Amino acid sequence: MAQVVNDGTLVRGSIDLTINSVPYVLLDYKRSAKARSEEDYTSTGKPLAASHVEGFETISGTIRARSDQAAPPKFVSFSYDSKNWYIKDREEGGSTSGIKSYTVEIQEQIAASLTLT
Repeated sequence: MAQVVNDGTLVRGSIDLTINSVPYVLLDYKRSAKARSEEDYTSTGKPLAASHVEGFETISGTIRARSDQAAPPKFVSFSYDSKNWYIKDREEGGSTSGIKSYTVEIQEQIAASLTLT
């Protein structure tokens, strides 16, 4: 195993996720909570009012998995950073033998459980 040397408190590594009891690694991620806005204008087109509210928190990134692992499932709850999440969108790609990559959009889960119909 390669040796890791830390000079200070920098922690190396990616984010480990366990979804449906399968371990995955999340790389190149971005986490955000964009605002949802409503705007109103006068009859002459000038701004009249606006309202903004924080939207769902999302994480976009790439999940790396071995080719013998199941694809990370969509719409299955998992826990990360003291919150529940689920994969909303997933696109498979890859270029390395034995490794697959999945570009994902992960959304914060608000309810205690997901309802699939």
